[in-house]
Amino acid sequence: MTPRALVIGLGQPAAGDDGVGIAVIVRLRAEGDLEGVAYETAAEASELVERLQTGVPVIIVDALVGSGKPGDVVVLDAERLAGDVRPLSTHGISV
Repeated sequence: MTPRALVIGLGQPAAGDDGVGIAVIVRLRAEGDLEGVAYETAAEASELVERLQTGVPVIIVDALVGSGKPGDVVVLDAERLAGDVRPLSTHGISV
């Protein structure tokens, strides 16, 4: 069955704050699944490439540097992200 939406928690729990995306998915699953919403986790942004081609809305939960205070929720849409192109590094690709 194809979900109505997909929520992906991104991060590395062993890297402190970078594990927030995974922690959110664990909490959402503990609260009880919403009908038609799928929850997944990914350790690397490169894992998102295939998952973003699902044909359903995708919400990515990840740690963010430079916007707001720790714990703030910052919503970034595709238009805002389109202008923020960063080079690849040995640490992988950015969302």
